[in-house]
Amino acid sequence: MPRKNRPKKDKDALRATLGLSLKGKGPGQGVGGGAPVGNTNYTRGRIFRQALLRVIRSKSRSDRLEELERIAAKLADLAKRGNIPAIRELVDRVDGKAIQAIVGDGENPLLFKDVSKLSDEELKKLAQAL
Repeated sequence: MPRKNRPKKDKDALRATLGLSLKGKGPGQGVGGGAPVGNTNYTRGRIFRQALLRVIRSKSRSDRLEELERIAAKLADLAKRGNIPAIRELVDRVDGKAIQAIVGDGENPLLFKDVSKLSDEELKKLAQAL
């Protein structure tokens, strides 16, 4: 079957099976789109976020804003007193988290392969090599 007429879901399924790049996919769907296939660590953060939202939404809008302002003031106060985790949190929230380089070492450099344009045959060969 010509490359451009190949069903997209077949290619995505094969890439997911191989744990290869699936850009734009959700958590647990492969490199570039979240955690590796089978990794469900993201659910812990989601559950905690949902619990926080339930607590916050249980209050009136004005009470929510006041409570969030109290929390922000407490965080700022802790940072002023030298609390390192509070300082980091403030910096991350204001400036964004620092970019971390992903590097190998001299003997084992990281190699990346864009698989988005590989044919089914090329993907199968790559899977067999793993």
